[in-house]
Order: sequence, then structure tokens, then C-alpha cells
Amino acid sequence: MNDWFARRIAASRPAAEEMSRRSIAVKIALDQFGCRDRAMRFLNQIDPSNGGVRLIDLAARDQPGLETVLDSLKPHRQANEI
Repeated sequence: MNDWFARRIAASRPAAEEMSRRSIAVKIALDQFGCRDRAMRFLNQIDPSNGGVRLIDLAARDQPGLETVLDSLKPHRQANEI
């Protein structure tokens, strides 16, 4: 394998922490909505208050981003409990 290709693959691979936060957001959204399509639609929404970033990308970015996404799931959690 040539060096350029190896560097390209390594550069595009997300960090383990990023994947962990993304997984947490997906799992909680799936638990909340009980439906894969609704959970993915929610996580793929653009959040204009955070620079027009998708919620799933915001969650993966850093811990405060994940907390923002989890907080935005709270109204959905309360609606599902009724």
C-alpha cells in the first residue's frame, strides 16, 4: 500500500472518543423514539443554534455537544412517558 493511501485512511478515521459519543447519542435516540427512522431523522436535523451542524455531528464533536443533544432529547422522553 502506498504511503499517501495509508495517510488518507488514517486521516479520515474518527477518533475513538468521537465514535463513543456518537454511539451514546444513537443508542439514547433509539431508546427514546423506539424507531430507527425517527431516531435517525432527529439526529440528522440541522441545529441552527450551534452553527448549522447536524445533531449527530454535534454529539460526536465533544462532551458539551453530546450533552446538548441529550438535553434536546428530554422533551421527547417526557412525551413518550405520557
